[in-house]
Amino acid sequence: MSTVIDCPVFRDIFSSSASSAIWSDKTRTSYYLRYESALATVQARFGIIPASAIAQKCNVDLFDMEELEKEKHKIGHPVLPVAKQLVQLVNEAEPGLGDRAHWGATTQDVTDLIYDLCRKAAQEDRPLVDLLSEDEIVLDSGITRNVLELWCDPANYMGLSQR
Repeated sequence: MSTVIDCPVFRDIFSSSASSAIWSDKTRTSYYLRYESALATVQARFGIIPASAIAQKCNVDLFDMEELEKEKHKIGHPVLPVAKQLVQLVNEAEPGLGDRAHWGATTQDVTDLIYDLCRKAAQEDRPLVDLLSEDEIVLDSGITRNVLELWCDPANYMGLSQR
């Protein structure tokens, strides 16, 4: 199925290339995975879950995008298929650990945060890294702009635990 955003003739009429990139399946999925990686990393740091391979499996290139699309159409929601694939990938690396992926989070938590960040970035036609670097919580955390740039670039993303 094609949309006006996918169509070379119309895509620049209805959207900028920057906005299209923000809303692309790969970028949005990489944002979901950053959330999952950060969640697992912090939970492991506080002893809530064991130190794990969860963050290492939060790499968008490991995910079957066609399968995510099929599952999204079955249930009508894009986050749960990502969480299911993450569980499967982690269990393949460390049996049983996948059950701790997405631990304590709801798909609504992920959706709200990611869509709000994408919407904000698209509205302002600014890179997500710029928005995050101005966020009060991020500023208070001491995360540097260099780290944010690494997190926000899908080409560089390998999981927060590897930074």
